[in-house]
Amino acid sequence: MGGAMLRQWVNHDGNQFTVVDPAAADLPEGITHVTKATSLPSAEFDVIVIAIKPQMIADLLPHYIPALKAGGCFVSIAAGCSIVTLANIVGEGAIIRVMPNLAAMVGMGVSGLYANPACTKQQIAAVTALIAQTGRCVPLASEDEIDRLTAVSGSGPGYVSRLCAAMSKRPRAWALTKKHRVLWCLIPSAARLKPPDSLMPRWRTCETR
Repeated sequence: MGGAMLRQWVNHDGNQFTVVDPAAADLPEGITHVTKATSLPSAEFDVIVIAIKPQMIADLLPHYIPALKAGGCFVSIAAGCSIVTLANIVGEGAIIRVMPNLAAMVGMGVSGLYANPACTKQQIAAVTALIAQTGRCVPLASEDEIDRLTAVSGSGPGYVSRLCAAMSKRPRAWALTKKHRVLWCLIPSAARLKPPDSLMPRWRTCETR
């Protein structure tokens, strides 16, 4: 997911990224690449994005702490790793959890964002703007809401797949040929439409039942 989001971020002026990956391939142009965290300069980065598997965090994250600027923040997109868990590793500084979905790779994602109390308004605004470059960024009132939002946004592609399967059967019942099926143009065209804000209520106004 980190790589998918990176490919959206590089399309925006003003973003500068360094990727730490021992086996990175096909990185976008303009990205600085190092193979290990200990190669990072000290106190260099405003934001460090944690985009590794949760089971690797305890071992790897301590090596990134020296690279964060004073007043910087950690941003985690690792599933299932709480802010308390991260704080036990990096200390009681600014930590933001973001949970994106697959549509972020085409700039149409829906990402939930929760910031711990140590984050300033400026840090939250900056990270929100960064995540919004991959789609819609939804501020959450509690870390628990990440799970509820992900249940909807993360499962969305599955719902669409089932809908497409059901719709593809109906034209056959109507004796329409593949040539005449509208489904093949319906889904791509719908994906490119951006709903007006009036049809996109804020997450916190929705009640999960």
